Amino acid sequence: MVCSGIALVALHLALVCISREFWYDRPLSEQPVLLLVALQLAAGAVFLISAWLIRRGTDSFSVLGWILLVGVVIRATMIGSSPMLEYDYYRYLWDGAVLAHGMNPFAHSPQDVIECAPSIPPELCKLGRDSGNVLARISFPSLRTIYPFTAQLVFGLSHLISPWSTGAWKVTLAVFDIAALGILLCALSDARLARSAILVYWWNPLLVLTTYNAGHLDVITLPLAVGAVLLALRQRPVSASVVLAFAVCTKLWPIMLFPLILRSAWDRPRTVAASSILFFLTAGILMIPIYLAGIDEGSGFVAYARHWEMNAGLYRLLAEAVAYTVDLLSPGEAYVGTTVRWTVATVLALWTLWLCRMNPGDPSKPWDRALLIVAAGFLLSPTQFPWYYLWVIPFLVLSPRPSLLLLNCTLFLYYLVYYFRGIGEPELFDRYIPLLEYVPFWAVVAWEILRSRRALHARE
Repeated sequence: MVCSGIALVALHLALVCISREFWYDRPLSEQPVLLLVALQLAAGAVFLISAWLIRRGTDSFSVLGWILLVGVVIRATMIGSSPMLEYDYYRYLWDGAVLAHGMNPFAHSPQDVIECAPSIPPELCKLGRDSGNVLARISFPSLRTIYPFTAQLVFGLSHLISPWSTGAWKVTLAVFDIAALGILLCALSDARLARSAILVYWWNPLLVLTTYNAGHLDVITLPLAVGAVLLALRQRPVSASVVLAFAVCTKLWPIMLFPLILRSAWDRPRTVAASSILFFLTAGILMIPIYLAGIDEGSGFVAYARHWEMNAGLYRLLAEAVAYTVDLLSPGEAYVGTTVRWTVATVLALWTLWLCRMNPGDPSKPWDRALLIVAAGFLLSPTQFPWYYLWVIPFLVLSPRPSLLLLNCTLFLYYLVYYFRGIGEPELFDRYIPLLEYVPFWAVVAWEILRSRRALHARE
């Protein structure tokens, strides 16, 4: 454990060093993308070895202290690194500034503000001019923001701490990261699991890269989503529903956990009703600014729901099957996109309901069900970005399945998309890299299923 911790720190120091070679205007062909991927794969290998070493678990204070110390060091190291390849945080900084100045961040697209269209308030145009290069560097500037209102509140808080500051943004993310750590330690205690399992979260190189280097917002959702499940398991489903509503209004994915929250109180109809009412009421109120801005073609929500697709493994196979079926029944592709998304939603809903069908006796079992629900949501998503995998990581702490731990590391291959774009052959990425990411995962899934069946037959 000592050697693996030192190795992980050394690899993150190397990442900080090479991060100086990445900057916004530098051509992709000149950026050391292959070295970045190699270092991250090495960090992933060290992480997997470390997760294997603590598989039997221990509550030794010295082991837990070492795990916590190494996690703090790699975060402190990476928080000062230069962003590599990912620049979504420009949108966060802009949205936070708009909200902090008392305006609706959902009302106008960055492109409209850049052009200072007649419909744009003068104070918003001035804010755009004051933003430096932030406004000009926002991705998909013609679309209004896609981030729900809880996320906007966090963006605004970061702006109030220090306007236009990536450092303030990363410190804000660290608060939620530490909150998730604390909640997971409580969950491990309640489930009667060794606290050393927190290594799966606290040493996770994917989480550290996407949060403390790229500045993606996904870590904000984690303490809310995990906290909601923990409250439900402590027989507080009403409070859990309210917390989950705030999580959904940060990123939409935690809505997948709502049936699991209700399942904890299924024998109390009044509690189920109260939980449902408060969940939808809270989420509805937090979504009001989005409704006021309008849900149309200029909305990021509409564009994402209809068109976004990237690095999709299982989703791509499902899309091909649906396209073939639709073409047989009704030649043409007009409805393929909509059909496949509804198919995915239906499959995910049925999977969730099936997992929630029985009340488990083992205190760790609900966490395994939560893991399987959220992992299915990721695997069926049309957009399987590495930072989306942060949804899965907290639940892996309480149910460390080898296949999903492996996928945690092979997802680093996604960053090769920038290498192939740099050499002008992005189609090579789509053709080969998702196979390298997902084939090892599915192979281990098959092994897990086979092992589970053998264990079942042995008990019989």
